[in-house]
Amino acid sequence: MDIKMGFHKIAPYYYTGWHEPGAETQYLVNKKVFNKLPKDLQEILLQSMRVSAYDMFIENNYLSGIALQDMLKNYPNITIQSFPKEVMDEMKRVNLDLREKLSKKSVLLKEILVHQNNYLKQVRPWTEMSDYLYVKDNLSK
Repeated sequence: MDIKMGFHKIAPYYYTGWHEPGAETQYLVNKKVFNKLPKDLQEILLQSMRVSAYDMFIENNYLSGIALQDMLKNYPNITIQSFPKEVMDEMKRVNLDLREKLSKKSVLLKEILVHQNNYLKQVRPWTEMSDYLYVKDNLSK
């Protein structure tokens, strides 16, 4: 979708999203309403969310790969860059500050962020090994 936005027409730089390698799809469901559904409809809803999130993930990866090839072929003046460390550090700091500020206003958000942080602590060592080291060790350049 980036090329469709036309940024390449005004700046010859392409920055990866600071949230990459990919944003996850999330579904918000009213738990009280969900619990009132018959068990078979609960399961259908859960499976539908899982399948559609996976479909969107793999389709986005596929289409992004095609788009990158097209961009590099059709706009050879574009250079791919990463944000400087100072910029990344500042974005992370601002994000953490915002999350903390908003979680003080919402018990639900605070609970969600606790679960999200625990999840990240659990999976980060795995993603560093499986994703980061795999890509680092298998670059085709």
